Amino acid sequence: MSARPTPHRAITGAAAAALVLLACPSSAQPADVSGQAEELLYRVFVPATPETASFVTQLIGQQLATFPVGSSSGSFSEVVDESDPLAAPLRAGVTHGPLFAERTLTLGRQWKASAGISVQYAGFSRVADWNLDEMPLRTVTAPGYEAAALLDMKISSTTVAAFANLALRRNLDVGITVPTVRLRVTAAVSERENGTTRVVARGESEAYGLGDIALRVKYRPGRPGEAGERGLALAGEARLPTGESRDLLGAGRARVTGTVIYTTEMRQAAPHVNFSYTRWLGEGTPAAIQTMDPVDNVFGYAAGVAIRVSGRVTAAADFVGRHLVDGGSLAWDARPLLGEGTRVLAPRTSTSYMQLGTAGVKVALGNNWLGVGHLTFPVRTNGLRPSTGFAVGVEREFH
Repeated sequence: MSARPTPHRAITGAAAAALVLLACPSSAQPADVSGQAEELLYRVFVPATPETASFVTQLIGQQLATFPVGSSSGSFSEVVDESDPLAAPLRAGVTHGPLFAERTLTLGRQWKASAGISVQYAGFSRVADWNLDEMPLRTVTAPGYEAAALLDMKISSTTVAAFANLALRRNLDVGITVPTVRLRVTAAVSERENGTTRVVARGESEAYGLGDIALRVKYRPGRPGEAGERGLALAGEARLPTGESRDLLGAGRARVTGTVIYTTEMRQAAPHVNFSYTRWLGEGTPAAIQTMDPVDNVFGYAAGVAIRVSGRVTAAADFVGRHLVDGGSLAWDARPLLGEGTRVLAPRTSTSYMQLGTAGVKVALGNNWLGVGHLTFPVRTNGLRPSTGFAVGVEREFH
């Protein structure tokens, strides 16, 4: 017959590995677990199990480093009538283009360029099915006794992305995006026993630096200079591992993406769809305890519409999704060997997915400038769930 767990045995059993790493759990002052973001996440999830801590650190790191940013495809597209050497360039599409997705149009005139900058803020409120402000890591339930290890965590990121596009031919563009990321994580681990709660550890991490640089190319088959948005285009992207993965500013691995783009055109609107496949390259920096295979394959999709409100204003909305094959998720797992009535959050094999919606406007600010503003909001996810975010930016064309 097993003895009823004492508070010390229950909570130490519920956070055994954490007490080793966090040190002095019985101290009146919470242990300080501040450090680089990857290290902080590992430490605060250890009260579940060390394997869970490593898994969640990798999961959150992957999704933070690959969170979608606004489209950097040039919004100014032109077409020139080659049969008339005196003809002036004409606007090729009915709209200024989508927010997150890509459209078929290229810049449309050889050596034409565009450049801009955007600022995007994102906060994160959930991991899988659990709110981050009171996420249970381990629970112990026995007759007349209840205990739990709880996590209160806040994650936010601000990304400033500078981008530029250049038309090598009228139907072939190349581009670059250089993101700078500020990531802030705060966390506190609490023990709750029979209704009494005390904080045993807290920490924070803040990092600022270069993210993963993106190199892009887009090709529109067909007659160069063809007017209208209707048609197909192909795009490619290479992401370089330039962001510091220990601070979760980058993924720590290179990846390449191929995208098929289709746009149709109505009188005042241009619907569009994208389908993409991403292949991750290399193995990156291994975690202290590797509990999941590195993600190698990601499937993405996007659909939306850009609507011409006036000659200067375009309203747009996009639905964006991605699936990380074998990205994994979390589920409760009974662990009777750790004590009667003990459950822990444990990794499980599954495909991680994130689906976002966005809505906003693009406004022409004179002949060469464009302003952009939009909101992003979560639709469905079984990984790291963002709260409502926003982005603003400007773009300028160069002839």
